[in-house]
This record gives sequence, C-alpha cells and structure tokens, in this order.
Amino acid sequence: MTYFRALSTLTWFIAGCLLFSACQNSDDPSPGTAPEQLIVNKWWCPTGVYAQQYFNSDGSWQQRLRTTDSPDTGKWAFSPDKKTITISDVKGGTTPQLITQWSYTITKLESESLDLTFSGIAISYKPCP
Repeated sequence: MTYFRALSTLTWFIAGCLLFSACQNSDDPSPGTAPEQLIVNKWWCPTGVYAQQYFNSDGSWQQRLRTTDSPDTGKWAFSPDKKTITISDVKGGTTPQLITQWSYTITKLESESLDLTFSGIAISYKPCP
C-alpha cells in the first residue's frame, strides 16, 4: 500500500510541476521586473503613423518620425504610481516645438508591448527592429 501512495504522490507532484510550467510565458517579465526596466534603452515603433519613442535609463527622451534623422529631445519620468509617463523640456530636432510638456497614460506595459493613451488617442508600440 505504501508503494501505491508514494507513486500517487509522485504522480500528483509531477502533474503539478507540468501544469505550473505550462502556464509560464517566457516573454512575460519576472514578477519583480520594474516598469523602468521594461521600456528603457530601446526605440519603440508605433503600429500607426505616430513618432517612435526612446526612453533612456538616464531620464532623457527622444522622439523621431521614421523619415527624420533629427529627433526631438527632452526628459521623461514615471508618475509615483507608474501609470503615467510625463515628457518635459521638449526641444524640436529640426523644427521648434509648440508643446514642450505632455503626459501619456500607460494602458499596457510588457517587454514587447507598450500601449499609451495621449489625449484620448490610443497608441500601440513594439520594440523597433
């Protein structure tokens, strides 16, 4: 009887491990990954006609259209709750900036996906190739 109990326990243990590992997604960040680590030091390409975004780990920020080599520059920062990104001190790369500060609301933030809302407009980004 002890043999069957040990075999049953082992079977449940293995089934639990397989079920747990099947639910893991290798693209998902680990539970302790800070939002800053997910977005910094890479260009984010929009799925529409919007500008590409770059959030540097030192707090600097750049924005460029796909056809320009002179990006707009400025600073970026998270809100305390990490649900908003504020862009400030914006300077135009080739043309003067009329707006020098704005905020994006984060609706989704993953290592391969960044969804922002700006003035009610939803913008989806993926890391640029």
